[in-house]
Amino acid sequence: MMEITLYFKQLELVVITVYIPPNDKVIGRNIQQKIVETVLKRKRQTQIIIIGDFNHTVDNILDRQHPQTTSYKRLPIFNWIKKQDFRDMYRDLNLISQQYTWSNGEAATRIDYI
Repeated sequence: MMEITLYFKQLELVVITVYIPPNDKVIGRNIQQKIVETVLKRKRQTQIIIIGDFNHTVDNILDRQHPQTTSYKRLPIFNWIKKQDFRDMYRDLNLISQQYTWSNGEAATRIDYI
């Protein structure tokens, strides 16, 4: 996780870039906690952009070429981010489009978000 703060006259912009490794739940949990801390401690004039590779999908049906039926679990941070009024820019512009950011030739998913 990297965090960059840009200072303007009447605005502080924080850009958080994230990579959550798919096979390390401890690091993944720590990154999610750090995102929550950063958002909660922001000042009134601060705006935050979160961008990165979460290695998870928000919507099992729209964000996976072959949706999982039994083992699908959404990252807790996705629900929390939505409650904080963050928006998924791709999904806002493409309500039902199925485009993917990762593929191994057999499966494809959208695991990268802004």
